[in-house]
Amino acid sequence: MRETRQSTPRVSLPGVPVAAFRALLRYMYVGELGNALNQEVEHAQFEHPELTSVYPSTSYDPIPELPYADRALKADPTFKNLLQHAMVTHLAPPIGTELLGIQLHELSDAQRDELAMLVAERGVVFFCDQELDIDQQLQLGRYYGPLHVHQNLGHPKGYPKVLVVEKSVEGSERTLQWQVFDPDNVWQSDVSNEDQPPSYTSFKVLTNPPVGGDTLWASGYEAYERLTPLFKSFIEGLTAVHSSKGQAERYGGKAIMKDYGGVVAAEDKDDILFRVAPTHCQHGRLQAPSPAALLASGRASGGEGSSRTRRAS
Repeated sequence: MRETRQSTPRVSLPGVPVAAFRALLRYMYVGELGNALNQEVEHAQFEHPELTSVYPSTSYDPIPELPYADRALKADPTFKNLLQHAMVTHLAPPIGTELLGIQLHELSDAQRDELAMLVAERGVVFFCDQELDIDQQLQLGRYYGPLHVHQNLGHPKGYPKVLVVEKSVEGSERTLQWQVFDPDNVWQSDVSNEDQPPSYTSFKVLTNPPVGGDTLWASGYEAYERLTPLFKSFIEGLTAVHSSKGQAERYGGKAIMKDYGGVVAAEDKDDILFRVAPTHCQHGRLQAPSPAALLASGRASGGEGSSRTRRAS
């Protein structure tokens, strides 16, 4: 799971209903943001205008169910090819590894397989100073499976399988409104509302602010291991509804929502039902849910391509 963090307050007022308090926060912070945006401030321009999102009137045919296949299952568990000349730093005991001295576009097939296994074991792997352009990033993603097309959000012209994640001045007020209103849903696993969610996501940072805009990662597996036996047995029997309807409404329905791997118009198909504590098909560990799953069911600008494989539920 990961979260893109903005400065959302975690405070409460005794005796004030939650709905009323959230409405108050929304008014206060949107008003504060509006005042700030009215000032004469020169904002930096996005350095990659060719990646500006467009919303073409495009529909996609349904994709067939994919058989389970994962490159990690072909990997050498000693990582002798991937880590032979790399500097390895584990960022936290349960999650996160940084590899230095590796260029992703130069990896051999054996190294790519081992990278898939490393991502499965460590949750997220970071690479610095990459000479990876958008086409090479897509080529890397295709090695792991068919690439995903996001139906609710825009994409750069000519690149429907790339999602640009951006925080612009124009979109900040809208983002702040829904994050203050429902901050728990900022934690996410990518496109969990589809029948076969992506197994891997490649994310390249193009422009990053000097402070703020943090992207955080959390290990659902470690969270599960820290639960009491009684609570583990409780969540293992739960299922949750995953839906794209709210996201489609939030972004104004700009994209076409036709049947595509589970992301469809509200009237066309039921929502997707998954186990709250799913089992990872590569290493068999159970993952604890995000807070939103239990309650209800700067990030920089960058290109994101997700690869599909069959994920066991």
